[in-house]
Amino acid sequence: MTINELSKLSHVKTETIRSYRLKGLLKPHQNPVNKYYEYSETDLYHLLFIRKLREINMSLDSIQYAYNRQDMSELQSEYEKEKQRIDHEILQLERQKRMMELTINHLKECETALASPTLIHSYDERIDCFDLGSKDPILEQWLEHKSLFTQSLRIPASLLTSQPLPEEIPLQCGIGCYRSLLEEYGLSIPEKAVVYPDGEYVAFTVELDRLDHIKKEQLLPLLDFVKAHHYEIVGDTTAFLYQVTPTEEGCRLHYRMRVMVRPLSGSCRP
Repeated sequence: MTINELSKLSHVKTETIRSYRLKGLLKPHQNPVNKYYEYSETDLYHLLFIRKLREINMSLDSIQYAYNRQDMSELQSEYEKEKQRIDHEILQLERQKRMMELTINHLKECETALASPTLIHSYDERIDCFDLGSKDPILEQWLEHKSLFTQSLRIPASLLTSQPLPEEIPLQCGIGCYRSLLEEYGLSIPEKAVVYPDGEYVAFTVELDRLDHIKKEQLLPLLDFVKAHHYEIVGDTTAFLYQVTPTEEGCRLHYRMRVMVRPLSGSCRP
């Protein structure tokens, strides 16, 4: 049969079949007169076997290597390597899935906090670092695992509680992650990292066109919420960048920020 007939019968593209032939995985008979390749029923089943291996994402080089193994134990070893590779990919996909679930949960909290600040409870320590320009080898390891981290914004508690509050409050930018994820990946904590323990937090959303400062008016809903519910701020802010929207001048960054609070001593909260 011709390559087109084999393609139609096997549902494998002619370009793919040709690549297998050039790789030496398929060895059809070549007509000495017209130089066309003629494929047999054996080639069909051989092709289906190759496709089966490709469906489990086995590389052509690995397939070719396995073809050259005569000893059964060597062939078994090659398949075992492929299984280990798949196990590693599954682990990576599970981790990616957890990161996506965390992101979805953050977005749900953002949706709640869009209308007004809301009280949430964190059950895992958050670790942020705001000195990305340093030569800290631990921080360099963090940057090698970018998918684990989210952008963060820090306003020291001393600034949030200062009287009077400045019209513009400086921001520190950095990245952060949860302690459980750091431990899972075997990543250490930089010496200058800021730790946000589990506990009660007030979450709120802000939109920023620049990251060097935030306006006082953007923090007033937070401060009003804290006062109305008889809390006091006891920690710095951390943040989660959940959306970026383009503007004529550049882009607008949307953050869900949160700050740790505790009830005022002796207060009777409503």
